Amino acid sequence: MIENNALELLVQNISRLSESDSDETAAIYNALATVENTIEVKPAVAELVCERTKLLRWLLGRIKIREFDGNEQYARFRDSWPFCCRTALQTRRG
Repeated sequence: MIENNALELLVQNISRLSESDSDETAAIYNALATVENTIEVKPAVAELVCERTKLLRWLLGRIKIREFDGNEQYARFRDSWPFCCRTALQTRRG
């Protein structure tokens, strides 16, 4: 797969797909999952993907900067309390 430039072809096709179509959105998701799984099996592939493809640029382009929302941050922090408390209680009980 790596030797035949399949990952490069896969990444090229990602930029051609439209996320407004549900089938193409699923194709993007599956392509990204394929790249991720390949990297998990062979970590050196990550460097090759960054060097040979525009995947990193595409991913960075997908990041949207949003306005800071203190309430949202508080809600996320609050959601983690039960997990923190549970861990602390387990530590105390031994």
